[in-house]
Amino acid sequence: MGPPASAATFHPPPRDSVLSYRRAVVKSTPTSMIAQCARNGVGSRLEVTTNGSRLKGDTAQQLLESGLTYLRLSVYSTSDNGYREATGSRFLATEIRDNLLAFRSMRDAAGIRLHIHAELVSNNLRDTPEEFRSQYAEIADTIGIKSLHNWGSADANQRLVQFGHSDRLVCPLPFYELVVKANGIVTVCCVDWNNKLAVGDANINSLIDIWNGEGLRALQAVHLSGRRNTLDSCASCTAFHGHPDNLDMLVTRVPMNGPQDLDRTAVFSL
Repeated sequence: MGPPASAATFHPPPRDSVLSYRRAVVKSTPTSMIAQCARNGVGSRLEVTTNGSRLKGDTAQQLLESGLTYLRLSVYSTSDNGYREATGSRFLATEIRDNLLAFRSMRDAAGIRLHIHAELVSNNLRDTPEEFRSQYAEIADTIGIKSLHNWGSADANQRLVQFGHSDRLVCPLPFYELVVKANGIVTVCCVDWNNKLAVGDANINSLIDIWNGEGLRALQAVHLSGRRNTLDSCASCTAFHGHPDNLDMLVTRVPMNGPQDLDRTAVFSL
């Protein structure tokens, strides 16, 4: 047992640590929390992922002043009809683009160092890379196109495979990522909505204790013993299939006795 997680738990922060808020600008923005993390040096990158629907006015200004360093915009279609069809909302593709354009202008005028990345996430054949590039290449600092995939236990009946790597056995994320939810529950995946992959509680244990704890080691052992399909949240997930890190070569090296034997693989060092 250790103290609750705090800004001093990892100081200085790990080189590639990222503090990320997913879809954080839809209803409210945790700008005060971002500012606190920025003041305390938590994370080498403070990131917000948003659909951009409310990225305007006071919300945009507060984000710019919070110390945020990376904004990721998910674009669900390049056309108004396609956007409404994909999201089931009243928002338009042109509105999302206009919001980002205004945000970019505010950032540049203030001279704030904040990276803007726009990413197309669509299965609509009319949303061509060329059209997306023409709309966002001059607004965002970087752009990308993400292949469709299912997340965690969601859409279990939709086998959406990314980049054709349908035979992947091991997800690499549990080996270098912890996700702390708003209530303090710590899991290994940002889309573990039902906490089935929870490995600790930041209200009770420090992050370093959770990282070195039996819960995380046990989950890593399940993956490295080729038993990912026994985990409800992982069995049908295809999000990691296109990940550049492939740990499948280590599967046969992991004994089946339990997490206490995981150290023998020397997969990571702390």
